[in-house]
Amino acid sequence: MEKKSKKLCVVIDANIWKQNSTILLKTPLGAALLYCIKQNNGCIGLPEVIENEVIKHIIKYGYEAVENIKKNFKIIEIIMG
Repeated sequence: MEKKSKKLCVVIDANIWKQNSTILLKTPLGAALLYCIKQNNGCIGLPEVIENEVIKHIIKYGYEAVENIKKNFKIIEIIMG
C-alpha cells in the first residue's frame, strides 16, 4: 500500500507579516519561502485571525506612508520655492 504524504502548509505569524522589512513577503527571504513552498506543492495557511491582524496593520502602515509622503513633499515645496 502506498503511503500518503501530507501536503506542506506554512502558517506565518501575524508579527512576521506586519514587519516593515517583510511586508507581504516582498523580500529575498520571502521569495525563497514562496519558491520552496511552490517546489514542494505546498500552500500558505492564513487563519482568519491572522488575516484580520495583517489587514489592520497594512492599512495603518499605508496611512503612515501617506503622511510621510505629504510631510516630505512639503519640504520639497519649501526648497523649490
